[in-house]
Amino acid sequence: MSVQTSERTYGGWRRPASPGIGPLKLWPSVGLMVGLVLTMLVSMAAGLWAALAFAGVVLAAAAPAVVPYRGRTLYAEAARSVRWRRHVRASGHLYRAGLAGATATGTRALPGLLATVDTWAAVDATGRRFALVEIAAARQWAVVLRVVAQGGALVDTATSDVWVAGWGDYLALLGQEGGVVQAAAVVETVPDAGARLRAHVGSSVRPDAPAFARAVAHAAAAELPVGVADTVGYVALTFSERGLGIERRSAEQATAAAAEEIGRRLPGLSVALRDAGASAGVPLTVEQLARRVREAYDPETAAEFAELEAEGLGMHVEWADAGPSAHDEFWDTYTHDSGLSRTYEALRVPAGVVRDTVLTRLTQPMESAPRKRVTLLYRPVDAGATAEVVDRDLKAAINRTGRRKGLVHAHDSAEHEVSSNVGGGSPPYTGRITGPFKGTPRSHRWQASSPVGQPPPPAQFVDAAGTDTTQRAERELQRAARRTAGHSQGGGQSPTPKRRRDRTRSRPRPGACEPASRLHNI
Repeated sequence: MSVQTSERTYGGWRRPASPGIGPLKLWPSVGLMVGLVLTMLVSMAAGLWAALAFAGVVLAAAAPAVVPYRGRTLYAEAARSVRWRRHVRASGHLYRAGLAGATATGTRALPGLLATVDTWAAVDATGRRFALVEIAAARQWAVVLRVVAQGGALVDTATSDVWVAGWGDYLALLGQEGGVVQAAAVVETVPDAGARLRAHVGSSVRPDAPAFARAVAHAAAAELPVGVADTVGYVALTFSERGLGIERRSAEQATAAAAEEIGRRLPGLSVALRDAGASAGVPLTVEQLARRVREAYDPETAAEFAELEAEGLGMHVEWADAGPSAHDEFWDTYTHDSGLSRTYEALRVPAGVVRDTVLTRLTQPMESAPRKRVTLLYRPVDAGATAEVVDRDLKAAINRTGRRKGLVHAHDSAEHEVSSNVGGGSPPYTGRITGPFKGTPRSHRWQASSPVGQPPPPAQFVDAAGTDTTQRAERELQRAARRTAGHSQGGGQSPTPKRRRDRTRSRPRPGACEPASRLHNI
């Protein structure tokens, strides 16, 4: 007797609905209604022809709020262009750090929005040290967990279905936890320099071994890492002070309260990842997080750090020194130290049938973009507010698409509401792909050929042979995205340095925290 199993598919995608008339959102709809009222007043005061002319002006003004362009309306794209020109005129797109830079302390402080972000070394309920990231401007706190995925090779359909269901249960758990305002799942491909393998072979080969055997071992250690990429997974959780029930009376009190509350929840949130086909999450320490940030800004340092680590020499990176030495922002690219990065944002969901392997080709290593990150950003819905969110989406769908189509959407929302009884429902999410490309940036030529306030020409990267690799990498990324869709259808200011602590202090209690710059003395 044979058992036939059908392959599970996924769908039911919906964009977040907002109240409005047709494709217009709330405020454009209000503006359109005001325009209609003014048209009626003009008709009463100046006659029909004047009212028709005024109505034409109103419709012409409302058209850019409807026409989409790169996932935004024309008004939003125009506002983005204006902000970019102001940013360039204020020289905000340039950053220089270090001893000859603009930072007061002479360190490579993190630029932009990360300039006010600080890190603290804390301990969870099981005694594990973790980096507590403080986002003071938003009154939020974040932790980063490293996970190791089991992969999809030699995994049957039933097991993969259980993993997908486990990931949905984990997102629902975040809604039940309370205080989690964002979750990020990151799959990063990193080229393996082979330093650990060479160090292991060098320490294992005996001097009295045959010369041929020693030559084969050293040759294998030198050649095997070529073209190999390591896949690393991260899960970042962001908490809000209000959701954690913290009343800020002082910075020290809020930090201690956040460390204690998050440290109490972190073990459970780490172990729950096992049900999603991954290992239990291991929180990154401040030193590890600073090193990852430094490697992201300067990819060439990753090989240097690996070589030092293989030789047993510790490489310490301070959080205050984890930023780039220099960066230049452009309209569509970001150059930083030894890399150039571009971010591709998902504007539409895959059309047709979607299976659990829809992102497999997109997360695979690419030769032109050896280091890239595929990120899925989730916004968990609090379990207590899920019913209210579903009811708001239901009313917005009926108002937007009419009662006939709205009721169909209402049926989907009703199913969503049923799922909210057991958790936080299906949270809103988006996807992004970020990758540094190989080559040498021609930043000076870009600056010389780009007038101030105008978007620069597309950036170019060249390899050692002088071949342009940027366009090839971009084509490869776009080709992978198209294959993914086809597969689904076919089926600023640096932080203030803090004083060092004595090495002989006692073990911290769970929930205790301290400034990140003291971590290397612990």
